Amino acid sequence: MITTDDKAKIFELLKTSGKSGMLHTLEKKLSLLSPVDSKAAPRDLITMNSIIVFRDLEKNEVHELRLVYQLAPMLGNQVSVMAPLGTALLGGRENGIIVYQGRDSQFRKIQVEKIKYQPEASGIGE
Repeated sequence: MITTDDKAKIFELLKTSGKSGMLHTLEKKLSLLSPVDSKAAPRDLITMNSIIVFRDLEKNEVHELRLVYQLAPMLGNQVSVMAPLGTALLGGRENGIIVYQGRDSQFRKIQVEKIKYQPEASGIGE
């Protein structure tokens, strides 16, 4: 699932970003995610600007990140939806396990432990 607003904004972002393998993965994911109105988005759904706590299952490390639109420059604790991890997180669910391929072509496995903040759950989603 993806909110209709997030999907529209990401498609606009992709139009201005050119083509690359990384963006092809995001485009493919967008085509697979079912759109949902922001007001109907489940509270356990990772949407844009959500703050997520996840565990790297190989390293047993816990990280907290905000899923953002921009690729660069970013502040600490942010990941762009255009990066492999950001693409993987989009549409994920709390307690879900996500496997994704990093920029170094290595596969990684993470578990979403908590969504600390979701704009739609806070009444901010459009």
